[in-house]
Amino acid sequence: EADRMPEPCFEYLRFLHDDLPDGLCAVLIAGQRGEKALRAQQMLLTRTTTWLTLQPLTRGQVPRAAAVLHPLWQTVAPDQLLSLDGHFAHGSLRRWALLTHHVQRTLTATGAACPDPGLLRRVVARIDTSRRP
Repeated sequence: EADRMPEPCFEYLRFLHDDLPDGLCAVLIAGQRGEKALRAQQMLLTRTTTWLTLQPLTRGQVPRAAAVLHPLWQTVAPDQLLSLDGHFAHGSLRRWALLTHHVQRTLTATGAACPDPGLLRRVVARIDTSRRP
């Protein structure tokens, strides 16, 4: 998380950028709160040429995007993908990547070939910290 980088890292990036003939190309990623922190860094603000904002996937984009993200999702029914998105991912590719990682680990641990609805519910229940007190 770029917005959690300590101050000396920003200074190091500034020196790298200023020392190289063509500058330095760095891609820093941050969530909405983190973007504010990054923009507050004068070193980044004065050397940034583009700020890109990624919008969450729409409900209609989820089945296709999930299937393209990883072959694992090609075996899951579109309505199940929509359910996973509604309960956990909320259109966020980062959360889809996290879910993919955990489902793959669970499939390896259980020896299952593809995820069934029960396995998906268990994985989401285990990794979804937003619903815990």
